[in-house]
Amino acid sequence: MKSSKKKSKKKTKAAAPTTTTAEAAAAYFEDLGSAGIKSSSTANGPIPKLNVTKTEKKRRAKRLERFGTATSASSSTTSSSGSEEDDKDNSKSINESLLFGNDSNNHKNNNRNKKRKTSTTTTTITGTSQSLTRSYTRNTPNIDDIRPLPVLMKSFQHVKAKYIQTEDYEWTNEQFKCIRQDITIQQYKNEFALDVYETHARIVLEHGDLSEFNQCQTMILSLTSEKIKQTAKDEFSGYRILYSIVQKSGWDLHSAMKDHLIGSSCTGPATNHAFQVVKAICHDDFQSFFKLYESAPHLSAYLMDFLVRRVRLSALERIIAAYRPSVSIEYVREALFLSDLEETRRCLRQFGAVFVSDPGGLPFWVDCRATSLVTGTGVHRSKDDDDRKGK
Repeated sequence: MKSSKKKSKKKTKAAAPTTTTAEAAAAYFEDLGSAGIKSSSTANGPIPKLNVTKTEKKRRAKRLERFGTATSASSSTTSSSGSEEDDKDNSKSINESLLFGNDSNNHKNNNRNKKRKTSTTTTTITGTSQSLTRSYTRNTPNIDDIRPLPVLMKSFQHVKAKYIQTEDYEWTNEQFKCIRQDITIQQYKNEFALDVYETHARIVLEHGDLSEFNQCQTMILSLTSEKIKQTAKDEFSGYRILYSIVQKSGWDLHSAMKDHLIGSSCTGPATNHAFQVVKAICHDDFQSFFKLYESAPHLSAYLMDFLVRRVRLSALERIIAAYRPSVSIEYVREALFLSDLEETRRCLRQFGAVFVSDPGGLPFWVDCRATSLVTGTGVHRSKDDDDRKGK
């Protein structure tokens, strides 16, 4: 009984028309526009053409959406024209989407966008506030609090005049940040904006605020790169070089030197002075450094203040290593450009110097040998010591 059932099943399978399925599949591909299927023929003769119904068109449109094809392709398949050119475009988009994914369609759209001239319009905001001062907020202020250019010019003069009278740095710094914020929101890039950033940079430099100074300096570089005339270019070129030394930024220093060598407009007394400072620090020439510190132009001395301690420590190491058996505190005071002997003693104690005991009271000499042993300055090992340390 089992064998007879199996035979009956086999007979039913064999009775199924195999040619109809192949013909239907071939006709389906033919309708999509496949060139290879169109040109080929089966053993039974040419492939019959399948009539596409409305439900079949809808089903194909849904299948096109699954492949992420463009809307134009899906609309062409659902259109009532049913022309062969539309079928070819649809089949091409399907084949490309199967091979390359959605990137092929994105590439087509990008090419279309390149050919089409698109105008990008940026919306500019113009403030309406007439107040000369306001409180600073990190978030974007309301348009009612933003001041237009004529009001900002009056506010700028008002803040400068009040700073000269009161020297209130906290209030002045806040008001300058508000002016800068209004300038940025309204996208003002002119000589007035440059004047604001330069003035704010000088004020924060007087108070040693390097963070705010760097923000102003960055915007000054951005504004001057847009062909805005700068009268204080030499001054801020010198600040830029000194600031790169303070921050130990070799990249910024290299960029400043490149601008100095290529652009002759950057040369001037402040820029040349800054490069002399770089030379003195690189050569550990502390005497030249302090001479340059005394003759610094503009506000360069405020930036050099951040270098003084570094140079003094390096100079003390050289003095202790060079002099034996002792050196006078008076000589150290003159060499390190210190005000009096008490300040010199305080500086030497911070360094870890050992003084020669004086029965009279205050020390006037530094024991260089003992200081070098304590601090490790100027201690030269012999070759045998180095060999033992290597072992």
